[in-house]
Amino acid sequence: MATEYRSNAQSGRGNGQSRQDDAGGNPPSARVLINLRQLEVLRAVMRYRTTTGAATELGMSQPAVSNAIRLAEAKLGFPLFDRISNRLIPTSEAKMLFDDAEPLFLVHQAIQQRPGTCEPAARA
Repeated sequence: MATEYRSNAQSGRGNGQSRQDDAGGNPPSARVLINLRQLEVLRAVMRYRTTTGAATELGMSQPAVSNAIRLAEAKLGFPLFDRISNRLIPTSEAKMLFDDAEPLFLVHQAIQQRPGTCEPAARA
């Protein structure tokens, strides 16, 4: 049975999980299934359709990109890409995850473009 990714907006809960606390007593909002770096890797692979292209953009090795995708898939419990002829074709779940995560990167880009937000602080 395939696991379906459902965004917070779609499910009202986040990642299709129940509202009950997990075994560690953490509420659903405290569960981390995928981190920001893995989302960044997902985004790059979505654009380039290869781990090599994504690695070049991110300044990572190709094996590191592959490992990040594999780990994200393991944590999420479903594949993000179908591997076809040395290309990575995003699954419908990957497309939904990408669409949900894209605003994070747009906000990050906007913050970086603000004057004075990315300059080192002057030391006295």
